[in-house]
Amino acid sequence: MEQALIVHFARVVFFLIFLAAAPAGAAVLAAYTVLGPDGAVARAVIDDAACPAIEIDGRGLTMQVRVAADARFPLVCEAALPPAASTARIGAMALPLPKPEVRRIALFGDSGCRVDRNTFQSCNDPAVWPFARTSAAAAALVPDLVIHVGDYYYRERPCPAGNSGCAGTPSGDDWLAWQADFFIPARPLLAAAPWVVVRGNHENCDRGGTGFFRLLDPRPYPATCPDVSAIYRVMAGALSLYVLDSGEASDTLTSGDLVERYRTQFAALRPSPGGWLLTHRPLWGVVRVGAAIGLSLLVNGNATLQEATRNALPAGLEMVVSGHVHLFEALGFADRRPPQLILGTAGSALDQEIATDLVGRAIGGTTIAYGRTLHAFGVTTMERSGQGWAATLRDEEGRPRFTCTVADRAVSCAP
Repeated sequence: MEQALIVHFARVVFFLIFLAAAPAGAAVLAAYTVLGPDGAVARAVIDDAACPAIEIDGRGLTMQVRVAADARFPLVCEAALPPAASTARIGAMALPLPKPEVRRIALFGDSGCRVDRNTFQSCNDPAVWPFARTSAAAAALVPDLVIHVGDYYYRERPCPAGNSGCAGTPSGDDWLAWQADFFIPARPLLAAAPWVVVRGNHENCDRGGTGFFRLLDPRPYPATCPDVSAIYRVMAGALSLYVLDSGEASDTLTSGDLVERYRTQFAALRPSPGGWLLTHRPLWGVVRVGAAIGLSLLVNGNATLQEATRNALPAGLEMVVSGHVHLFEALGFADRRPPQLILGTAGSALDQEIATDLVGRAIGGTTIAYGRTLHAFGVTTMERSGQGWAATLRDEEGRPRFTCTVADRAVSCAP
């Protein structure tokens, strides 16, 4: 009974927060811009029976229904934004529009508060779950683009009775959990810039897939939740981003039809020079596992994707950007395949720290030529640097920790 009252109180609090943040009389629960294969899409979550008007360059039109409201989610509306649009707003809420030149990108993944299986993160403590701080710090850096590499939704189970750290949190793939995990803490960053969204394994169909395809995926709403959706390209200024749905790609198994399905996607990929591959699960990455049973094993990358690509990506790709591992990692390779960045630092409970020097470690048919890891929360900003990119890892307040240069299929960090 006490737990039920706490949950009810939390729902009331979340509702009041949105009422306070929304324009007077508005029924807009969230408004944001996502980039997809066909350009920019304005998206709005509406506590009403009809879609609102959107004003684009002074011209008003009614947004279209993406998905009707049901018992779990409010109405979701959308409108395609013309490439040349200079302003867009829903009521008093201005929407961020794509920039013709992308100078600064904010990147991270694995942002939700982990209340799943046997992990109960203290969602009520901003020092333990800092995503709201990370989001606000990233917004203050005024990025032109935000890239989230997956795992938005983590509140899969009710908080156990007596656990004050997560007491009152909503749970389940519905709007209350999605607003608590993502839309409330991400609000300042959703208002700051358009987003490129990558599906994570926590958005698989048996977890948070319904919410992901209703709320975030930039493509037309699918009739049924796909276990693997098609790879697509996003143009961000002159930068080509290739978004791979790797949520179902097993980290350990190489059997079954998934390998062939991913192999087919990679075989059809013809990336532009300088393109990035965005995939939640890293092809090559190191994670320490086994602490719960007294072991300390280092595990290398994703077996399914390594088998599908045979560890050779199509020419043109400059780097691979991923999450899934809840650490920062920058890896360069002896055979000069594209460097791998892992940015699972937004707020979900961190993985075990890696104190081992990774240089010389065998991985995916080569060895690691350069490796830098950090066990810390934060956001990474990317900015052009000569012929490459400067990736600066920042803490939850936006303060720089160190900068890595990614150029000519190599990576190095300083200090």
